[in-house]
Amino acid sequence: MGSGGFLSSKDYRAIPERQSCRIIGVVQDSFVRTSRNGNKYMKIELADELGVIQCMLCNNRRGNKLDEYLEVNERPQKNSIVAVYGSKGDDTLFLEDARIMDETIYMKLGDLK
Repeated sequence: MGSGGFLSSKDYRAIPERQSCRIIGVVQDSFVRTSRNGNKYMKIELADELGVIQCMLCNNRRGNKLDEYLEVNERPQKNSIVAVYGSKGDDTLFLEDARIMDETIYMKLGDLK
């Protein structure tokens, strides 16, 4: 993932286009489809307490980023916690990477079973 801290969805809306950023949130929806041009893409709707961000990872003539991602990662599912890294587009965050952060956190030793 890139350098720097994570932005909220509110901070994301304030940064200029093409700037790279990192955001963490909960997946509200995610799917993989094929565009009219025949390019496969994954769309993730990522939410935090301040709003929702549309994220995309696409195959295109410059490369098959989505296929490469899906070879080693699962598609994020609804309610998964995901950390994403990408660059801001007009109304979409174009992803370079997405990491599923679903880990169980135990607060007491007695919770381990």
